[in-house]
Amino acid sequence: MFTCNQTGFQMLFSNGIRISVQFGEGNYCDNRFRPARSGQTIFNATTAEIAIMPDNDASSAEWFNFGCDQVKGWVSTNEVANWISIVSSCPSWDELMKRQALILLTMNMMHREEE
Repeated sequence: MFTCNQTGFQMLFSNGIRISVQFGEGNYCDNRFRPARSGQTIFNATTAEIAIMPDNDASSAEWFNFGCDQVKGWVSTNEVANWISIVSSCPSWDELMKRQALILLTMNMMHREEE
């Protein structure tokens, strides 16, 4: 299922895991300090913030932790695509949490190679 808001979108997968991709004013992205424009419905960004959570209205303390926070900012489009692939292919939230350390290590290595 897709959900859209003023600053981005969310995707809920059949495994019960949701990813939020936000790239508007106030989000941890290159539009962070961009003033909101009344009535503007389409805007661009080169980075976004992401959050990954179970689909059970969990508090943010229970979301996926990226190492120091439950939100990861200034993420490139390639990295967003990689996170979507990881989230959508994981069998369940519990399995994602079991693999968390390995996922973070792999993603950090991939991110360094992109730089």
